[in-house]
Amino acid sequence: MLGIDPLLATSQKTGPAINTCLFMVFTMPVVSVISYTFNIYIFEQYVPDYLHLISTVIIIAVTVMVTGLIIQRLSPNIYIRIEKIIPLMMVNSTLLGLVLIEKKYVYSMISALFSGLGTALGFCLILMMFVSIRKKLDNPEIPIPFQGIAIIFITLG
Repeated sequence: MLGIDPLLATSQKTGPAINTCLFMVFTMPVVSVISYTFNIYIFEQYVPDYLHLISTVIIIAVTVMVTGLIIQRLSPNIYIRIEKIIPLMMVNSTLLGLVLIEKKYVYSMISALFSGLGTALGFCLILMMFVSIRKKLDNPEIPIPFQGIAIIFITLG
């Protein structure tokens, strides 16, 4: 269930979902390449195995913040649209899953870049599909015990 946190937070309306998609498309390839570089040149040589996970989380958080600052500097209009989702993206399990999977299966920086881009586009596709499904979940024909968050979790499962 990787990526469920932004799905629940930003799938109520199309606008926030598009903002999340834009930020993911900017951020995931960058996180992917930076984490690949750290894995190859620093983690494998200098960091003990039991610190890899916490180091990876720190790298993701710093990369998301720096990407947000770069977007703020280059395009303030886009930053205004995405500034509310930056804290959510810092703890995004999709980014962590991407980095952990790449640790095992990615063998070059180019493949890390395309892996990040492909994951971001796939996440955007799922998010936009869930936005359209969630609009139909407000149906009064759904039994009362399943209305609200219950039907959302059933749909995601």
